Amino acid sequence: MLIAAERSQRPHDGGSRAHAAWTRSSAPQAAGRSCPFCPGHEEKTPPETFRAGAADLERLEGSADVGAEPPGEGPWQVRVVPNLYPMVRSEVGPEPLSWGGRARVPAFGMHEVIIETPEHQTPFQQLSLEDRRLILAVLRQRLAAHYQDKRLEQVILFKNWGKEAGASLEHPHGQLVALPWVPPAIRRELVRSREHHRETGRCLLCTIVEEELEDGSRVVAADEAMVLLAPFASGSPYEVWLVPRRHGARFEASSEAEREALARWLGWLLERVEGLLGPVAYNWVLHTAPRVGRGFLEGEALEQGYHWHLEFRPRVSTPAGFEWGAGVDVNVVAPEQAAAWLRETAKEAGMGARPAPPPAR
Repeated sequence: MLIAAERSQRPHDGGSRAHAAWTRSSAPQAAGRSCPFCPGHEEKTPPETFRAGAADLERLEGSADVGAEPPGEGPWQVRVVPNLYPMVRSEVGPEPLSWGGRARVPAFGMHEVIIETPEHQTPFQQLSLEDRRLILAVLRQRLAAHYQDKRLEQVILFKNWGKEAGASLEHPHGQLVALPWVPPAIRRELVRSREHHRETGRCLLCTIVEEELEDGSRVVAADEAMVLLAPFASGSPYEVWLVPRRHGARFEASSEAEREALARWLGWLLERVEGLLGPVAYNWVLHTAPRVGRGFLEGEALEQGYHWHLEFRPRVSTPAGFEWGAGVDVNVVAPEQAAAWLRETAKEAGMGARPAPPPAR
């Protein structure tokens, strides 16, 4: 676990926490005057670690060593800054300490905020396809850059949207936490992937995608690059995984076509979920291989046995005492039903298997 008591001091946008998602009816001008992520307020954040404008997309996408790419020099479209209220800190060393007979280590790592757009109230799905692609290009750059630091083992890329999902500020942003150890969720994935790879010689997620496409009941949508599925026995209502068809362990090594597909499909999914449920808070997490396997999967087995993907969960239910006490998820919407409803919502909206990009902004 991590103890980061200073995060309780984070600023929060006004409004009741009962509202699951940000309301777009509030005046953006009023919010923008105090928002530290809006243009003109750059001095309210720590010094930026990276920025990119529209002109940087081609450079970032075409780079063979994207982690070494320098920041853009023009006006920013995506901006990366250290988190002012971090879960982990780069100033402390990763050496273990002892305390009261119990092991502890300093909360070492990197915690960054990825400001997705200069526009205060424009959610991801309303951005142009090129703007979405730029966000993913910057995420890839930061991931690759942090993996060049041999003190770090795992980078977690995630987004909290809406107060019920844990976001404190309305301005669209994602986050990155880089750790010197592999966290439990990724460790469990690696162990399961290792066992499947040992038994079959195949990637576990490749096998799952193949079986789900054959069954069809939990497939939300698919094209030649990406499959969207409601995972079997999912732990949360309307949970959807976005999985590239081509095997690959690392998002930083994904193809430009795969990243463009992810930009399209993630926007498509957000539109479909909002069409079905209305404005809703959500989280997504990008699952990608650690820098090294550390005994779970190593070397060639790591590259062949693990499969990067994005997991999406809207916040439509609240875990209660049983879930907490028993450690058992209770899902009130079967994944087969969730997939069917999302497919039907797409049909009603006149959207087929391939999502159309929004109009250029």
